[in-house]
Amino acid sequence: YGAIFRAVAGPSLFGMPHRSELDRFLPYLQGGLGVVLQIVLGPLLVAVALFISSAILHVLLLLFGGAPRGFEATFRVRCYAEAASVIRLIPFCGTAIFVIYILILAIVGLSEAHRIGRGRAAAAVLVPLILFCCCCTGAIILMLGGLASALGNLK
Repeated sequence: YGAIFRAVAGPSLFGMPHRSELDRFLPYLQGGLGVVLQIVLGPLLVAVALFISSAILHVLLLLFGGAPRGFEATFRVRCYAEAASVIRLIPFCGTAIFVIYILILAIVGLSEAHRIGRGRAAAAVLVPLILFCCCCTGAIILMLGGLASALGNLK
């Protein structure tokens, strides 16, 4: 199994130096300092993520010709849709319900806020998701091809 792992991961993985700096710093992040950093930086990072995702969504709306009311309306819809993340607290199925519900909220919200059709709103919301799925599928295919090639070289 060591030969297979070296073929897949490469020889550079075994030559990595010991990460003692990270080992010394990690307990601080897992303890009280980590909680403080999450409390302080959490809201800021959520706001930045909402702003960036709203910008991407607004650019897609502009590409599909459906953003007559400006960035503020897109940002507002994105924030209202994200408020549904409370659903994630439901054990076992909360995240699955949240993903579907936030897509529905974003599509309906954008179509109402910008007064555009549901098709344009759905296209703007679903294109990033479809693109992400295609990229992940491509990466998996490349990894499987690399693994098959590495296993073929072991003969």
